[in-house]
Amino acid sequence: MDWRIKAGLQKILSLTRVGDKINHFGSRLMDPRYLEHKLDYHVAESLALMARLEAIGYRMADNDIFFELRTGYSIMQSLAIILLGVSRVVTVDISRDIKFSDCLKYIELLSGSRVSRLAEHSVYSETEIRSILGKLKASSDLDDFLHTANIVYVAPYHLADLERFSGRMRVVYSQVVLEHIPENRVREIMAATKCLLLPGGYQSHIVNLADHFRNPGFFQDRKITDVNFLRYSDRYWNFWCGNDIAYVNRLRFPYYMQLFRDLGFSILHVDKQKEQNRMNELLSYEEIHPDVQSKYNKSELMSTLWVQRFHIICTRQDELS
Repeated sequence: MDWRIKAGLQKILSLTRVGDKINHFGSRLMDPRYLEHKLDYHVAESLALMARLEAIGYRMADNDIFFELRTGYSIMQSLAIILLGVSRVVTVDISRDIKFSDCLKYIELLSGSRVSRLAEHSVYSETEIRSILGKLKASSDLDDFLHTANIVYVAPYHLADLERFSGRMRVVYSQVVLEHIPENRVREIMAATKCLLLPGGYQSHIVNLADHFRNPGFFQDRKITDVNFLRYSDRYWNFWCGNDIAYVNRLRFPYYMQLFRDLGFSILHVDKQKEQNRMNELLSYEEIHPDVQSKYNKSELMSTLWVQRFHIICTRQDELS
């Protein structure tokens, strides 16, 4: 299915006040096991996050607080981090999309092998995790659920809201979020989150650089490449995708590396990733639109064009000086 069909539908939905919620509901309708798949994804990503942090020297301490940039429609990544032993998670988003009913459904699904998997890497035993889940099941409403879980949910948030958390966070993390933020805002937000870190704290971010219209699903366009969106001018791309639902900033790997350096971060770890079953033909330099070309050194752009997503861990440069 041509990517413009999905883009057009999302553009129309974006004109309504509840467009994003309708778009999300449609995704759930097309996947009968949507909640299970999301739960498994969040558990896996939380375990991967902790493993990567530990590999570069992080060791969990009492009263560690993590900060999650963009909650989305599920609180489960925050909760999985809590169940691994982190004291508290602060999670923020531009809209308030968490539902108490969904939280309870996720808790029902979080059982058996999923609990065992968490317990293998947690400071808690399986019995202790089940006890925590039992208390969460008894919650009376969303506020009670969040309080019991030790999760602070700020939505909608503004950058000024972050000031009260300055210097308190051991880890600031995001999961496929930065590519959905306009270029000028990415810089603003990353600068603001730098101030959240405790001495020796870490930033950890996974960024998906692929054209999202090739993502698996009913509307997947199998004819395009993972870098198809680089063919188009800024004007053309913004016409189709310059809205809150479909927006992807198209920024490439070299941009993000330079961004973190410019903001005074010291990069400790970078993992550039590609999925072989998704990899297909890339573009030649001549096929990339000049609007994109103009932002990069040709050699740096082309040598990293294959990167579908990457994981970066960094810390404040002044912490290492």
